[in-house]
Amino acid sequence: MKLKKYRLHIIIILSTVILFNIAPLFLPPNFRGLSLYTLLFVFDTLVLIPFFRIFNSWSNCRKKTFLVIYWTPFISLTAIVLCAVFIPFPDWTTYVKIPVATLFAALYFSHFLIWLFLLLTYLVRWLSGNRMATNISLFFGLSAAAVLFAVCLVAPFLWTVNPQVVRVKIASEEVPKSFSDYTIVQISDLHCDYFRNEKPFQTMVDSINRLNPDLVLITGDVVSFKTAEIERFLDVFRQIKAPDGVFVIMGNHDYGAYYNRWKSREKVMQNQEELFECYSRLHWRLLRNEAVYIERNGDTLVVAGTENQSLKKTYYPCEGDFRLALQDVPEHYPVILMTHDPIYWEKEISQDPRPIMLTLSGHTHGLQIGYRTPSSQWNIFGMFKKYSGGLYRENDRYLYVNTGFGTVGFPFRIGLRPEITVLKLEKRG
Repeated sequence: MKLKKYRLHIIIILSTVILFNIAPLFLPPNFRGLSLYTLLFVFDTLVLIPFFRIFNSWSNCRKKTFLVIYWTPFISLTAIVLCAVFIPFPDWTTYVKIPVATLFAALYFSHFLIWLFLLLTYLVRWLSGNRMATNISLFFGLSAAAVLFAVCLVAPFLWTVNPQVVRVKIASEEVPKSFSDYTIVQISDLHCDYFRNEKPFQTMVDSINRLNPDLVLITGDVVSFKTAEIERFLDVFRQIKAPDGVFVIMGNHDYGAYYNRWKSREKVMQNQEELFECYSRLHWRLLRNEAVYIERNGDTLVVAGTENQSLKKTYYPCEGDFRLALQDVPEHYPVILMTHDPIYWEKEISQDPRPIMLTLSGHTHGLQIGYRTPSSQWNIFGMFKKYSGGLYRENDRYLYVNTGFGTVGFPFRIGLRPEITVLKLEKRG
């Protein structure tokens, strides 16, 4: 085949490489992974080259129809990226941001599925030489991509609407006698920016209050980009009731690092101070590497919270230190530790000599795809990380990872509903 036959595809490859490596320089940090998308579209084009042998048996009309179906997602994705370069994504109104982000994810995932089936189709043709098998493979690929595209479009209306209450029993010898049957509600990763109105949060608050918790703990990422996101919902959040209070910690998003249009360091710090002021107005106690004591009938339970922490050097603050939070806590006091990312639990927190009987985290979202039943759960994040969601136990220490209430990245969930966790403490032995 002559090189000019592939001229259009070579242009697409070069354009993709340039666009998806330069565009992230103008986007928020969480969009800087766009350069990885380059590989997908390069592979797209490379896969088409051997596929031309299959095209030879097709009519011109069929070829053109397939290429339009194949390249339309790329063109649409490129248009969205260009819009985000010139108009920062965090500054889009919610009514525009959510449908556009949904469309972006639907196009990307379905296009990736087409690519996989296209590769499979070529392998089938190469191995079998059977035209019928090739057509069947291609038909199933396009059908599966169409189904996935439709699921992504309707997902915001199916699995992000009604929260699921997950009940967990924490039985331990370290639970003080007076705190047996003590009820804690954990919520996490609210990401206020991705909600059009207050109805989902009103449903969340009403569910929490019906549970009559003694304590409510919020394990970070209340906002996605800026403090202004939470201000729409202050009247709703103020309704949360718990006799021992509401405590909150910082998640990686709460620092404002994912918004790259701050004009100065002072603006970043002002954004944080505004968030702290919102917490104060809500009477939520922010724990920043510190601990508080809850007394009941002469027994003491410690609730500690850390700043955000991560094993990797990142573009958001990682100042979490659970040892600093517990430095003044008597060694025999049982501790409930809030830390946004569960990454430190296995190697450090669960091995610490202090009685950290329960660690509460969030952050993972379970990648917002999975399922949860009373007896089991699975999420796609578990394919990559050990502590992806649910209850874990090691050395008679517990970790619970909440898969979040809100969404980030793509504004929908598939199967994995927003989570409200009810943890019931029980004295064992």
